[in-house]
Amino acid sequence: MRTYTINQFCEAFNTSRRSLYNLWERGEGPARKYRGKTVLITNEAAEKWLSGLPDKREVA
Repeated sequence: MRTYTINQFCEAFNTSRRSLYNLWERGEGPARKYRGKTVLITNEAAEKWLSGLPDKREVA
C-alpha cells in the first residue's frame, strides 16, 4: 500500500503544508494515520479525498 508523508503528499497533489493543515482543521482533508509521530496518508485516503473535491469544470 502506497503511503505519503505530509511533504510527499503536498508535492504530489500540489498543495502547501499550511493548506493541508487548514483542511484538517475544518475536517475536510484526507484521512491520516500515525506511525509514531510521523503522519501518513494512504493512497486510498488521498484518492477518496480527491474524488470528493468539486470538479473545476462544473464550478466555472
